[in-house]
Order: sequence, then C-alpha cells, then structure tokens
Amino acid sequence: MSGKKDSLIKRKLDWCLLLVDLRKPLKEVAKILHFAAYDKPEPYGPRNWMGGNNESFRYELRGAIERHTDAIDNGETHDPESKFRTRGHIICSHLFLLYFEIMDAMSTKSVSPTCPHDSITETSALGCKTRYPWNEAPEWAMWGATDADGLLNWLENKPIDDHEEWLVLDGKHEFFTNEGPCENWKETLEARPK
Repeated sequence: MSGKKDSLIKRKLDWCLLLVDLRKPLKEVAKILHFAAYDKPEPYGPRNWMGGNNESFRYELRGAIERHTDAIDNGETHDPESKFRTRGHIICSHLFLLYFEIMDAMSTKSVSPTCPHDSITETSALGCKTRYPWNEAPEWAMWGATDADGLLNWLENKPIDDHEEWLVLDGKHEFFTNEGPCENWKETLEARPK
C-alpha cells in the first residue's frame, strides 16, 4: 500500500479536477477561442480549426507556440491583437495539437462498425431486452452508455453527447468496462428499464 486511501486508488474520472479547479484558466482559453471564432476583424468561425488536421496546419500551430513563447520570454503577458493572455494562446494551440493526436490514434484503431453493445442482448430482471447488464449496475445508475473508445459507463443523470464521449454535467458516474472502439457510440445511450 502506497499510503493513499483505498478510495483514491481506483477512482473514476473526476471532471471537477479540470472544470472546477481550473475554471479560471479554462475561461481564459474559452475567451480566446470565442475571440478567434467571432470577434476577430476576420473571424475564423466556430470549430474552424477542426478542419485543419493536416501537416501544414500543425506546422502553423507549432510556429504559433514558438512565437507566443518568445513573446512571453520578452515580457509580453497579453496578446496585442486579442488582449487575452499570451500563455492562453499557447494552451489553445497545444489543445488543438492534442485533439489531432487523439483523432489520429482513434483512426488507426480497428473500429468495428458495430460495438458490443449495439445489439440488445441482455435481459433485465423485469424481462425487458437491454444493451447493458442492469442487474450489475449500481442502484443509483439510471443510464448506461458507451463512449467512442469503447468505455462503458453507468450514469446517474442523462449525459450529453460530446463529440467522442458522453459528457456528465452532474450526478454520479462510473466506468465499468472497455469493449474496444465503437463507431455507433451515439446510439448506445439507454435508460434503466423500469
């Protein structure tokens, strides 16, 4: 035992570590994304960067990171065009690169057109046909869902689909297994049978 409490060793993903603890820096990043999408003299439009997953755009992003890093080294704290923190611009570029890296990794995985939970195979205690083994679900779980990467989830409240995964805004959430990549993940959300 490393001295950590048992409850901290195998803990589900805690979004509060990002969304609550780092709210202020994330807000700065959101302001920069908003400025680029809507408020620049020639705005790019929302999510325009997502279409730039190519080596040329990645080269531009790496150049922007170096340019902003050099500006910070020379005493700049705020970008002259956007008026937002220069370091926030670096974070945006790194986030774009991380996104492309994740998407590249997902595209190289062998993705089955169907996921293990596309078909309705389980039978609930009430005799209903379901995707998930509800007899194994925690009592609080009202929803079951599978992310694009195959991670299966028990959720207390109905989640929102968020590009490659189910976003949990509130309530309890627990991962219960990983079945491998799932192309039809948006179709896997299922309410607990009544």
